[in-house]
Order: sequence, then structure tokens, then C-alpha cells
Amino acid sequence: MELLRDVVRDNAAWVLAVVALLALGLAFVYGGAQWIVIGLFVSMAFAIYALWRTAAKRGELLANNSASLVSELATAAQVSELASDTESGDGDKMAGAKNHGEQAIREEVASSQGKQEDSVSAGVATAAPSTAIQNATGKVGQEAENPLAIAMACAFDHDLAGVSTHLDEWDKTDRSDTPDDRLEHEALRQELLAIAGSGDALIRLRNLANDNPTDRIPVNALAIALSRRGETRSAADELAARRHAVEGASPNDLAVSESQLRRQLKEFEAALAITDSVLKSATVHERIRIRALIERGFALEEQGRRLDAFGAFEKALEIDPTNQSVRYHLAYEYSQDGFNELSLSHYEQLLSTSSEKSARVGWSLNNSGVELSRLRMPLHAVSQFLSSAEQGNALAAANLAHLLLDRGFVDEAKKFIEKAAAFEPGNERAATATTRIATEFRDEEGRLKKHREAGERFRAVFKQIGAGPTEIPASGAYRMDDGTELVLALDQGKAVGSFGSGAKISFVVDGESLVVEVTQGLLGTNKHSGRGHLVAGILSFYLLDYPTAGQSTIYLGSTSTS
Repeated sequence: MELLRDVVRDNAAWVLAVVALLALGLAFVYGGAQWIVIGLFVSMAFAIYALWRTAAKRGELLANNSASLVSELATAAQVSELASDTESGDGDKMAGAKNHGEQAIREEVASSQGKQEDSVSAGVATAAPSTAIQNATGKVGQEAENPLAIAMACAFDHDLAGVSTHLDEWDKTDRSDTPDDRLEHEALRQELLAIAGSGDALIRLRNLANDNPTDRIPVNALAIALSRRGETRSAADELAARRHAVEGASPNDLAVSESQLRRQLKEFEAALAITDSVLKSATVHERIRIRALIERGFALEEQGRRLDAFGAFEKALEIDPTNQSVRYHLAYEYSQDGFNELSLSHYEQLLSTSSEKSARVGWSLNNSGVELSRLRMPLHAVSQFLSSAEQGNALAAANLAHLLLDRGFVDEAKKFIEKAAAFEPGNERAATATTRIATEFRDEEGRLKKHREAGERFRAVFKQIGAGPTEIPASGAYRMDDGTELVLALDQGKAVGSFGSGAKISFVVDGESLVVEVTQGLLGTNKHSGRGHLVAGILSFYLLDYPTAGQSTIYLGSTSTS
């Protein structure tokens, strides 16, 4: 009973089943009795889908209760496909891609969320341990021997001995003259040791926060350390208990960090309540307001309230139009929901303000090409793909390969496949292009063989038509060369009867040949026509667009069996 209730709830009171029954009825009326099996399969498919959908939702809820939390940072660019017939008009499917691998499909152009240079959410409790650590990270390229940067790297590798060694070196070089500087130094030291796995350091860090309840630095460091150790709930609870005592604007800053942790815990309503409270504050700093809007957008996305999420992100960009991470994320998500003009607008704005080559610029060029393709501007789209490929973007090169294959330019496509493989060995999109060359060539060979055979059979019908005037088929049964049977009777100068499994057929003399018409369905609305000829008791004819559009069927050498 519980499963039945969930199925009804998850599938809008059996709307899918009603649709299936309608499909069954239409299949019978339109296609005739022989199509009823297809209708039954449609009904079964809808019912199975409804049950699967409910089972998947149940599994998802169970998984959400036990799954470990992952970092918000995107560290790799892989390809996934998002396809919709309606997005690109009459049949051509365009594709979107994010950070998960899925199989590419024919006649698609893929876009990617790509490699992020920094976190969109920029939450202190997930991506970056603290401001001091971020600053140290920024110095790594210039000062390879920076002991703090090395200690940070060791902490993330859980190398406690390495952290301790390099922090000792940092102690000797760091000049912390003021009490605030010394507090920040000590908080950062204990934070890194705790992240590396030291329980004693975590105790010392908690004591430091207890001794300085109005100071943001030790409270923030404690939350970061707990989060990095996988104790997300403890981190959120510590912020909830301590942030109100912190002086200045920091309570709102820590509130946004708690909101992000609540979101990671799937406590979306709590996360939204916190961000709403921050945004209603009359004294909130602009930087914190931007963070709150962004975090609100992510929480709304998690709840499936995508339009509201778009509004939050747009508001954040209105305050800070230079936030390229949010703009890129918003452009991609607009694309997923079919807002192609909006998506293109954000990609173009991002590109107009990015003067240097970067991974994000390469992805934006590729993705803007996808949107231009969807908007039926192939000349501009190819230009963007080429620019992206020139920057070393493997996905753009693979997209160009697929576009060339769509038009049959195999040799040219192979060149872009090679480029994509050189940019990114093992690129999935390029691999599908390679597969297309082999499989579609074999498919074309098979279809070419059938078309050649059909051509010869067509010739046989027209040779018979050329032999002289036709006769009207006599009453009786006829067996076609493929085993199909006709049962005909003369009626007012027409030969009419049954054809195959439930279809009706008629033959009428027109000049020196026969006009052939086949109707299917109870209402006779499904019609197919062709031409034929009868001479010396041998009946041959063809039907256009039968049994499906674009396919012709030729029947040869049928003789009366009665």
C-alpha cells in the first residue's frame, strides 16, 4: 500500500497511466488492430517508468541520509550531455555538458561547465580553510619555499609530521607583533594541525575560541578545521552557538558560512532561513550580502526552485558584475533550462570582460558556440568553436568533428579528433566522434544495400507498367513475394479487400497502371498510396511512405491463389 501511495504521489495521480491508455486507444484507431501490441508496450513502458521513478526517489532519499559530503570546487572538466528536441527546433539535438561523463549522441554540440579557477560559493567552510591560507596559496608560485604554503599542502594530505615541521619554520619567519596578529597566527597553526589529524590541536583550537568568544578568527578557524575533518554538523553547530557573540559585521559573515554547511547537510530550509536573515539585516556589508545571495541561489537550486535561484544569482551579479564564477555558473544553468538567449548574453558578457586566455574563456567560447547553434546561427557558432579550439579546448575541437561528420566530411573531422586527443587524451566527446566514423559508415553501407535492392525492385514494377495496359485485379486471394496476403473483391470497377494484418487496400485503373491505396485504423485516417500493374495474372505494386515515412515498400510477382 505504501508503494502504491508513493507511485500515485510521484506521478501526479497516475497521469502517466491515463496517457498510456489514451496512447493505446489512439494506436488502435489510427493504426488498426495490428498496432495494438505497440499500444500495450507503450502502456507497460509508462507503468514501468512510474514504478522506477518512485523507486529511484526512495533510493535517493536513502542515499542522501548516508552519503558523504563532497567539496564544492570543480577540479576537472569532463563531458555530459543534455539533449532536447525542442531546444533546437525541428529535430536537431543540441547538447549541454557539465562535470560528469555521459555518452555523446549523434548530431549534438556539447558545452561544458569546465574547469573553475575559483569556487563560485567561496564559502570559508568548504573550499578554502581561511583568508590566511588563501593568501599563502597565492604565494606558492612566487615563493616555492614558503613554509606556510607547504604546511597547508601537508595538512590537506594529512601529513601531520610535515605540517609540524614547516609550521616551526614559519614560526621563525612570521612577525606577529600585535595581540591580534598573534591570535591569528596561533589559530592558523592549530587549524592546520587539526586538519592534518591532531585531536590535541582541535582541543587547543576550541579552547582558543572559548577564550576569545567575540573574535571571529578562532571561531572561523574551529569551524574550518571541523569541516575539513569531515565533521560538518559539528562545524555548523559550533557556528550556530558562537557566531552571535562575535563583534562587528562578522556574525553575518559566519552566518553565511553556517548556511553553506546546512546546505551540505541537506538542511535547505535552515540554510535559506539563515541567508534570508542576513539579507534583511540593515547593517550587512556588501561583500557579505553578495555571499548570502550566492549561497541562497545554491540552496534554492538544491530544492529545485531554479527560477528563484536564477533571481538570487542575478541579484548578486547586479551588486558585483565582476564575479565571473557566478556569471559562468548562471550562464550554464540558464542553458540547461532552455533559456538560450539569457545563456548567450552571460557568456558574451563574460568574454567581453576577459582579456587574457584562460580555461574559463576557452569553455565560454565553446559554450557560446552551443547557444549560437541552438539559435540557428551556425556561422557564428563555428567561429566560437574554432576560437575555443585554438585555445586548446578539447571539447570544442570534438564538437567541430561532430559537426563535420554530420555533413559527411570524414577526413576533416579526423583532424579535429586528433587535435582533441592531443589537447586532452581520452576525451570522451572525441572518442564518440571516432566511433561514429566506424559505426555510421557500416550503417550507411547497410542502408545503401537496401536502397539499391529497392531501386531494382522499383525498376521491375515500372518495366511491368511499360509492358502494356494494366488489368483490374480479379476477385480472389493473392500472395505477395514476401508472403503478405491480399483478399480482393470487385466492387463498382474497383478491386477492394484486406491487406496484411487488418489494413484495407483498393486498386483502381488509371491510364495504363493501377492507383493503389492502403488505409489503416478504424477511422481510415492512416493512408498510403502508390502505383501498380497487373498483366497475365501477375500483380506488382509499390507503396510510398509505407509502413513509415520515408520508406517505400515494393511487392512483386503476386499471382492469384484462388
